[in-house]
Amino acid sequence: MNLLIVISSISVLIVSAILFHRAAGTISIFKLNTVSYAFYFQILTVGFVGPILLATNTLQYHYMADPISYAIRFESWMWSMYALLMMPLAMLIFNKIFKIRIAKELDNYASKQFVLVDISPSIYVKLALALLSSLA
Repeated sequence: MNLLIVISSISVLIVSAILFHRAAGTISIFKLNTVSYAFYFQILTVGFVGPILLATNTLQYHYMADPISYAIRFESWMWSMYALLMMPLAMLIFNKIFKIRIAKELDNYASKQFVLVDISPSIYVKLALALLSSLA
């Protein structure tokens, strides 16, 4: 059963990555945007690895996972896999509804020239107050 859980989880992850790529324009680690950051650092760790560890009984020794029945572990794994598929699908649906071409928008944003805005002197006062409050 554990092998089936791992194989199906990897399959769901591959489909989810493809859908996230279509929904976000890119999930490249070298061209991070908000969605790819969330995919790599939040969804993979919390929404993918954690449920697999619970469903395969790898965390038997953990005091919080010990009292949870296998049925609940398996059901939480199923809901996590469902969320991995439905999140990018919902993003794709909203992109279609609002006619957003996310890859084009991301390329336009990335190709714009970076321009520094004149900094007002009040920013130095705010910075000093922020540093002072963090020391307190």
